[in-house]
Amino acid sequence: MMPLMSGMGNLSYILIALAGGAMILFGEGVMTTTLGTLVSFLGLVKQFSSSLTQTSQQMNSVVLGLAGAGRIFAMMDNEAERDEG
Repeated sequence: MMPLMSGMGNLSYILIALAGGAMILFGEGVMTTTLGTLVSFLGLVKQFSSSLTQTSQQMNSVVLGLAGAGRIFAMMDNEAERDEG
């Protein structure tokens, strides 16, 4: 889950940077922006996607922990082996 979220964050960053660059170079009227606005917005986008990536990392850790706990409890439920050796 985490690599997917990281990739989506990077993809959105690239798309917004390209669209913002086009708005700076070719924008007219309402569709224009400044370089400072674009840089500020890109920083906010990076922070937002970083938060989502970190949350997905934590969820991944919780799921791995629960899966491990399930295996341990399943092993503990087995009957003890007898040594008839």
